[in-house]
Amino acid sequence: MDADIKLLEDRVAGLRLRVGQLKATERIMLQAHGLETQITKAKQEAPAIEADIQTLKEELAELTGQQQRIINQALNEFALRMEQALPAGKPSIRIENDKVALGWLIRDAVVPFQAMSGGERVSFDIALAHAFGADIIAKEVAELDPARLEVALQKLTSIPCQTILSTCHEPKSIPAGWTIVRVGAEK
Repeated sequence: MDADIKLLEDRVAGLRLRVGQLKATERIMLQAHGLETQITKAKQEAPAIEADIQTLKEELAELTGQQQRIINQALNEFALRMEQALPAGKPSIRIENDKVALGWLIRDAVVPFQAMSGGERVSFDIALAHAFGADIIAKEVAELDPARLEVALQKLTSIPCQTILSTCHEPKSIPAGWTIVRVGAEK
């Protein structure tokens, strides 16, 4: 009889173990069913989400276009202000790889800012100061020969700011509106 009881106890223990395994399997199955429900719901929501993404992409493209138009307009206005002060040619302003490339379109070619001669740099710097809205421009312009100095003086006559130029060269003529102050040796 003890053997029968032992056998029955072993069977009960085995059945309890099997019930535990089945309950664990049931939990896994319930979790899988929950995941299947979530997957089905996500698949149903996907087209709406994709439509929202497409709408947002279109809005982003429109905003990027607006930003580019605003930047281009600002660059054009800035270039026009520079052109008011340049003795010849036009400024060249480009944005490349998030960097601004400045140059001067003169003599049918763009001269990069870094490659400008001393005289070109003087005139370009004055034009930059004007474009940035300077009320007072003071610049040493000895790099300008008398002829170029005269052209610069004539061009700067129309610029509505106080302009002070310092040089060792005497211009050929002095445009109206300019006052010459000589320091040092008298002539």
